[in-house]
Amino acid sequence: YKKYGDDTSRFAVLPAYGEALVASDRADEAIKLLRGQWPQALSEAGPYAAVYVMRPYTAALLATGKEKEAVSELAGMLTDSPQMLDPSSLSTSGGASESIYTRLVDLLLEQERYDEALSWGKLRFMVCGYDEAAIKGATTMLAKIWTSKTMTPAPADEFIKAQTSAD
Repeated sequence: YKKYGDDTSRFAVLPAYGEALVASDRADEAIKLLRGQWPQALSEAGPYAAVYVMRPYTAALLATGKEKEAVSELAGMLTDSPQMLDPSSLSTSGGASESIYTRLVDLLLEQERYDEALSWGKLRFMVCGYDEAAIKGATTMLAKIWTSKTMTPAPADEFIKAQTSAD
């Protein structure tokens, strides 16, 4: 990966190298390699490159027991770059941030941080594109969060009903 220097194609190689490090129990090295790379990838190569860099980075953080830092990095990716807020395929991110929202909410639910997960789910719903696929994805995420928190689908069912009914 070093031979690419400042060439944006390094963002195609870095994630694979990071994943290989994590797979070979060298997650600490992957963290050092990938820390701070996603903002450069976003500005130089676009949203998908940033997401590809973030995936092995968060995997390395999780492999070393740094769950809270992984959540912080994922949340930072969304809040520090407004183009990443809307996960729909029609947005400026082209749908790249869909996996960031999903991973962030899943980690928060695993840590039983339901209120934070709900905040992210609501944000995703509020900023999603006005198309059927985007709304369905955001609604499904909210339903998952409410069901995880209450252990009953009632709040999710009420929300979905409110989205499809004039009542």
